[in-house]
Amino acid sequence: MSLFTKRLYVGVEMDSGTIKLAGRHKSVPSAHLDFYEIVDLVKENGLASPHQLDDQHYIQQLRNWVVKYHLKHAQVVAALPSAEAILHAFKVSSLQSESNLVEVIQNELQHLTQKPLDNMRIACQQIEVIGQANHGVWLFAGAVPNSLIERHLRILRESGLQARVIDLNALGLYNAFCHFHTDIEESLVTLVQVEREYSICVVIPHGGPPFFYISSVGGNAITTQIMEEMGVSFSQAETYKSRMYQPEWTNLESFKHSKLAEIFFGFAEKLIMDVKKCIQHVQVCEEIAGVGQIYLTGAGAPLDLLRECFLRLELASQIWNPLDHHDGFHLVSLIGGLVRSD
Repeated sequence: MSLFTKRLYVGVEMDSGTIKLAGRHKSVPSAHLDFYEIVDLVKENGLASPHQLDDQHYIQQLRNWVVKYHLKHAQVVAALPSAEAILHAFKVSSLQSESNLVEVIQNELQHLTQKPLDNMRIACQQIEVIGQANHGVWLFAGAVPNSLIERHLRILRESGLQARVIDLNALGLYNAFCHFHTDIEESLVTLVQVEREYSICVVIPHGGPPFFYISSVGGNAITTQIMEEMGVSFSQAETYKSRMYQPEWTNLESFKHSKLAEIFFGFAEKLIMDVKKCIQHVQVCEEIAGVGQIYLTGAGAPLDLLRECFLRLELASQIWNPLDHHDGFHLVSLIGGLVRSD
């Protein structure tokens, strides 16, 4: 059988400056990717900052991929950003009628916000809860602004793609972790995905529902602060930030006492405080004493400095990469979406 006659599943994720693509064929294991690409659209298009990007830059890149990877008939999973979403996991009776279930879901989400849900689209997925026997049904529900969904669908449509599944990247993170960790026995596990615009925190108690939280602290905050406090351009700030990934540079005394170090440690402190609050919330709700293990993933995971900051605050952490190469850190949510396509 020709490679391109097999059913092709493709994940697409767009953020404030990057677009990601990952694809695999149905006949191969879900942990395997036949291809993937991560493109920094700011650099690719020679722009001064992400603010100069518009939808056409995303559309053109997707069109290039449609031709390159023969994606015209691909089954597309779109991973939406979770920053504007309302997220909640809860349990319902398996005997619940469909009409009552809709009302239950709306009520559960409405309790989490003062905003009306009229301009939001609600989506649900049944989830597996680690260590929980099948008594009742666990649901993940997300309310997403209609404008966000419509924009993503339009970009995909104008690129020649149709979304088969729309996921939130926070759910993709959870699905990917559960797929690769089927034997977790720890009382508490925390996932921290550090991205450009924000970070995703998922706290998973053994036998209980996951707790999702979106922290406003993302890697772009470092870039912005470098620009403001050091008076440099976006590209120069990104270059300075890249040095934070280089131990041979961050171990220098000159770095430890620099403005860059001060900016980074301020960022790390805010992020870790958000993570600690999430863990404490679940500890109280589930009556769990231990902190458990923290897994770091996403673009910021390879930062040795970040793990050092967690350790200083007595939080044991390790990096989690679902693939055997560095780019796996950036593809976690897409892998979670492709796993779901099984």
